Amino acid sequence: MGREKDRWIEEEERGWYSTSQGLVCNQCVDDPYLSKFITENGEPGECAFCETDAEAAETLCVPFDALMDVIGDGINWAYSSADDEGQPYETAEGGYIFSESVFDTYDLVVEEIGLDVADAVRQAVIDALPAQMWCRSGFWSLSRDEALRFGWQSFVEKVKYQTRFLFTLPERKHAAAPTPKPSSNTMAPPVRDADDLGGPVVRLRMPDDSDEFAPDEQMDDGESIPAYRMLDSIGEVVERFDLTRTAQKGELLYRVRVADKGLAFSTVSELGPPSRENARQPNRMSPAGIVMFYGALDRATALAETFQPDRSGASNKNVWIARFKVLRDLTLLDLTKLPAVPSMFDADNRHDRADILFLRSFVRDLVQPIERDGREHIEYVPTQIVTEYFRHRFRTESGRSLDGILYRSSKRRKGIACVLFVDSEQCGAPTDRWSPPEQVLALVEDQIEVLDGAAEISKE
Repeated sequence: MGREKDRWIEEEERGWYSTSQGLVCNQCVDDPYLSKFITENGEPGECAFCETDAEAAETLCVPFDALMDVIGDGINWAYSSADDEGQPYETAEGGYIFSESVFDTYDLVVEEIGLDVADAVRQAVIDALPAQMWCRSGFWSLSRDEALRFGWQSFVEKVKYQTRFLFTLPERKHAAAPTPKPSSNTMAPPVRDADDLGGPVVRLRMPDDSDEFAPDEQMDDGESIPAYRMLDSIGEVVERFDLTRTAQKGELLYRVRVADKGLAFSTVSELGPPSRENARQPNRMSPAGIVMFYGALDRATALAETFQPDRSGASNKNVWIARFKVLRDLTLLDLTKLPAVPSMFDADNRHDRADILFLRSFVRDLVQPIERDGREHIEYVPTQIVTEYFRHRFRTESGRSLDGILYRSSKRRKGIACVLFVDSEQCGAPTDRWSPPEQVLALVEDQIEVLDGAAEISKE
């Protein structure tokens, strides 16, 4: 009896129950992490779920309980009993108030997690888990990825429609009206205990002059990130995963210019970034007046990013493709090779899930196509601010500043576009400054191409 009790206590603590299921093979498990677990730890054997022959090539098995140990640990890391999380239950209605966030064991495994295993294995997992109602662990606070996502959404809303220049400052609280002093003949109200109040007394901490920020701008664990902290939060995620790469001296970058037929371009001033005076249009990463070098790592992407065959008058245009050589190593933020999202079953790396999930959604927002319909002045604002942060404030772990950003092209699948923090003079354009800036790029004058817009349209 004592041994059975010890086993029951052990199973209660680990959150799942042992079954007599025998062996399970890697052919019955499609989830990449779990399949790898079986491959790395398994031995040839006869699978109890598909009866695969023990001699079958590349088929390995582990005890089902060993697999369940990994699955159960992952589930109990991400989810908890709805009752343990304090989910309110309405007896009269016969259900949890937040019913959309509560799952029975079947829905948790099949719908919420989408466990990618054979049907028989999935049913065995369901049978091994407690027959209870589940919800996300830490239900009453935001998860890390929610805090980042909601913080980013709030940041975008704020800089588009509320403030462009003071979002980096926390909001000051309004000064409270002075409390009048009681007169000498005023009696203080009696202090009542919990029984007098019909329940426990809740003490509220009132803000005083020592509070620096308004309550809605303070951030504790489980709250969304306020706008004034959002950029540094993004920078911390980028630094954590070391999303930088070096463009080596001698590499070529491609830049395209489109203009009416009859014009001829051949100089850096014409084919490189515009002068300050001519930088009148906002771009994805830079507002009007701030010059940057927009290009791509290959010819086809540069062309797709700049020339729009379906635009009115495109057949009356010529397209110039210029190559620029990198004159020194450049440190670039690389948003094209994001880390894979680790499995919830991967105990060594799953703590990175939230940051990587946010990073991927953030980059999708950053490079989504935006129509030039007049609203681009508004829609570009968040990406322009993020770019300015990485240009002027962010530093790598070694203390280096960034020279630019690599990002996926919105016009060509797998194409990589770039923006460099380089103006026309840093590309070799003439300057009248008494102290010329460092030249970073050089136009390769003997490799300039000129394409006919009408001919390019016919290729579509």
